[in-house]
Amino acid sequence: MQGSGLAPNIGCDSPEVYSARPTRGDSLAAAEAIRLGLGDEFQMTGCPAIVGGGKRFFPEGVRLELELMEERRFDSGVIALRYAVRRN
Repeated sequence: MQGSGLAPNIGCDSPEVYSARPTRGDSLAAAEAIRLGLGDEFQMTGCPAIVGGGKRFFPEGVRLELELMEERRFDSGVIALRYAVRRN
């Protein structure tokens, strides 16, 4: 989709995937912003691999209703998803 901002055609081991991961400080700030309801949109990239451990994607105790706005699938098996927060 033109101008969507979703990732280009990348693989799980691409530097773009790793460089997009937040640092600890970034993830704490993001979690607080999510708790405060400041997020309008979320973009997620999924790889066809399982790695145990790590932090939760969203902070505990938060529930958001999301609407899928865009989905891209790549030959590598990577998927890019863009969701908007449903506001009532």
